[in-house]
Amino acid sequence: MKTKLAALAVIASLALAGCSAGNQSADATPSPTAASSAQAVASPTPSVSVNSVALSAADIAKKKQEAIDSGRPESDWDINCIAWEWPEADSKGQKWANDIGIEWLESHGAKCPDQIPYPYYYVDSFANGTDGELVIIMDNASYENPEVLAMLIMDELAEDHPELDKITAHTRDERFTGTYTRADYDRSIAVENGTYIYP
Repeated sequence: MKTKLAALAVIASLALAGCSAGNQSADATPSPTAASSAQAVASPTPSVSVNSVALSAADIAKKKQEAIDSGRPESDWDINCIAWEWPEADSKGQKWANDIGIEWLESHGAKCPDQIPYPYYYVDSFANGTDGELVIIMDNASYENPEVLAMLIMDELAEDHPELDKITAHTRDERFTGTYTRADYDRSIAVENGTYIYP
């Protein structure tokens, strides 16, 4: 499984490496001060910013522009998680989606998606769809294959979440959408193990 996941991550990274590699700069690594302040932040809770002090929209816009001007890709500007907020857990389904999202971020040692390398920084939010469906809302500037993101995240979550039947990923404007199901995952594992019987 880890071998498959590593291979998939390499393929996804190589497929669009040109989209982000040219935009990196020495400023892409957070300063020690920024890193220590990010580590000092409490664990994220639904509907609350990961920051102890909420910033105004104007402050966030200014920080975003500064990050872009320093060479950060627009979809990956919030590396210190100053703008990241969880959706309000106003239903059992949304709480489930938030809990899975928190677990997924923690598995990457991150407090928001912009702290995770390509293509994960395209994740904007988590939501629940139908029963057993995790919906991943992506930045509108995302690459044009949300199914790859859905597949990668399903590969990371499927074993620990048997209730997870499918992941649907779409851009916020729903221009691009893709779905990866539990059946797709099971089939890929069977193929990998040599136990899949082709129809």
